[in-house]
Amino acid sequence: LVQTPAPELQMLRHNHRRVAKERLSSESRRIKGAGGDTLEIIAEFVPGTADAFGLRVRTNPDGNEGLTIRCANGSLDVAGTEVPLTNLSAVDSLTIHLFLDKSVMEVFVAGGLTSVTRVDYPEGQNQGIAVFAENGTATVESLDVWQMNAAPIRYLSDALVEKEE
Repeated sequence: LVQTPAPELQMLRHNHRRVAKERLSSESRRIKGAGGDTLEIIAEFVPGTADAFGLRVRTNPDGNEGLTIRCANGSLDVAGTEVPLTNLSAVDSLTIHLFLDKSVMEVFVAGGLTSVTRVDYPEGQNQGIAVFAENGTATVESLDVWQMNAAPIRYLSDALVEKEE
């Protein structure tokens, strides 16, 4: 079973920020010029020697606190929900596709083979994004961040609804 985002969500994107070839060495690095509480993020990581790597959204100014998506020891931890990642050692890179809509976060990994939905209520002023590597190196091959517009909601008009007489 594979779960992927609806392609129509791409129409809601605006204000794109891209980062590429960022080598991390036992550090957390905030992404300048990117942030918010309604976002789409596609991040491709090359694991390297790090014990763990990943990203944080809704971070504080130093990037060390927030909602964490962490890959380590063949598992993915999405803000406290841990799921196995099978065959992680057999791949050269790992792509994380994330949607954040205020308090709801949806994460798709490995082309939708793994997905997690979380509801969290972080502090409103924390809207940064950070990437990290723990105890070693990892490379952010690419990181694309878009702010997202609200989806238009259309209601059926009275003309389409049958009325009782």
